[in-house]
Amino acid sequence: FTNLILSVIVDAAAKGREQDALERLEEHENNITNDMKRFLNLMERIDLDGSGSLSMEELMEAYENDADTQYMLMELSIDKSELISIFELLDKSGDKTMNYMEFVNCLLHATWGDPRME
Repeated sequence: FTNLILSVIVDAAAKGREQDALERLEEHENNITNDMKRFLNLMERIDLDGSGSLSMEELMEAYENDADTQYMLMELSIDKSELISIFELLDKSGDKTMNYMEFVNCLLHATWGDPRME
């Protein structure tokens, strides 16, 4: 009889852990989705010519004068030299522009890390 009670308690604890893990995963996914929307809205706003990509000038203008951009980069501990380096890495064509979806993905990776490592 004691083994049966112990088995029920262990089962309940295991189900509780699984539920907690699922809730944490759902919260993590919601946070990523919210950050992606926030970053995309910001990129669309600083994309002054509406091209879907950011020029170095647009990015530096936002870095210098846009409080939301400054706050986002401060949250991620990205300074001006690192921002320039990220831009240069993402400017694959060498035309001094970068696709801001790639930039958003880079920011999400910086914020949340690689989910495969969790």
